[in-house]
Amino acid sequence: MRRNGTIVIDWALQLAAFLAVLFVLHAGVAHGAMPAERAIIAESLRAGLSPSLALAVAAVRPRSPQWRSPAKIRAEIQALRQAVVRFPKQLDRALRHYGGDDRFVAAVRGWQHRFDAEARATAQAIAATADRPHLDDFADSGLAVRARRAGRLLDDFSPGRG
Repeated sequence: MRRNGTIVIDWALQLAAFLAVLFVLHAGVAHGAMPAERAIIAESLRAGLSPSLALAVAAVRPRSPQWRSPAKIRAEIQALRQAVVRFPKQLDRALRHYGGDDRFVAAVRGWQHRFDAEARATAQAIAATADRPHLDDFADSGLAVRARRAGRLLDDFSPGRG
């Protein structure tokens, strides 16, 4: 059965984002830099905010106490979301309003670009493998036809079989 190309691409992008997040989590754990990534990702998804943006802001301010407890993470994500909503299609201005200068904005954009690039590369790899045909004996409609032509059932334990 051929899948709709859009569904495959959506699935691939979601998987790529997940793998990019895993990469970030692994890098954070290995360096001990960001212990609250899972909470940041979960809260940003709940708020409808890009996880890569939220992770980028947290990466720029890794030692900030706002990014350590779940309640403070929730508050920071909401503040970031309000800034993004207040300045639609003007992310740099939203980040300045959130509480940063030009260096903060540049650093956040760099981290966000890194997270997005990882997700894109993973999505391309997944899309390349999604086009490859796979073998599935159970989906092969010709299997039943071949069994009937052979004049026997596939079940060796059927009555009358010795």
